[in-house]
Amino acid sequence: MILRKIKFLLFIFILCNTLLLHAQKSTTVIYNIALGGLNRVDMHAKDTIKKDVPSKFLKNQEKIQFSLVFDSISSIYQIVDKLEEKSNHDYRIATIINGGTLVYYKNNKQKEKMYQAELQGQKFNVSVPFQQYNWEITSETKVVNGFKCYKAITTIEKIDKGRETTTILHPVVWFTPDIPSSFGPMGLDGLPGLVLEGTLDGIKYLYATKINLNTTDKVDKPNKGMEVTESEFQDINAKIYREIQKIKNNN
Repeated sequence: MILRKIKFLLFIFILCNTLLLHAQKSTTVIYNIALGGLNRVDMHAKDTIKKDVPSKFLKNQEKIQFSLVFDSISSIYQIVDKLEEKSNHDYRIATIINGGTLVYYKNNKQKEKMYQAELQGQKFNVSVPFQQYNWEITSETKVVNGFKCYKAITTIEKIDKGRETTTILHPVVWFTPDIPSSFGPMGLDGLPGLVLEGTLDGIKYLYATKINLNTTDKVDKPNKGMEVTESEFQDINAKIYREIQKIKNNN
């Protein structure tokens, strides 16, 4: 009787651990960043690099990588920390210019989407619309990392309240239904498949270089930041910009 009870408890223990391990499974995608349009035949071709970009900047930009970790519910996208580059000043500047301080988070269950940004040492958790993009899926296809991908396009407005300008951007992405996840890099998501390539401004683009479908990496929402809407964050950004311009004009 005791032996049977022990066997039963052992079975429950194994079952619980199996379910726990299964629940922890996630996918991790590594993206590199480069200059040039997604319509280039060879993304790594040297002629995609602008001549006016300093060589030391390009050299350090090639080292930058971002990771997208997602499970069945949520995702987080952020820069890959490289300890060996910690003392590299040019690398740090390159990461800042390429959005290395931004962290993107999405939760499909709670219909939540946000990004974390930093201004003058203060972190902000900026909420954005869950259905942020109105994608148009085209019939154009190509193979990326062995996965058949479809091209999707859209347009968005980028408002700069400080400079009082509005820029129209034309995001272009390539997503694969073979990985049925609505996530993507840099907040480029909301499609019936994982985004493996994407561009937000037509110049810088991200492309997946490594896909691990079976990891135990965690998806944790950024919590150390002031909760604001995107409009409120734009107002804060504009206020800082005007204060800096005022100081410059008085000097």
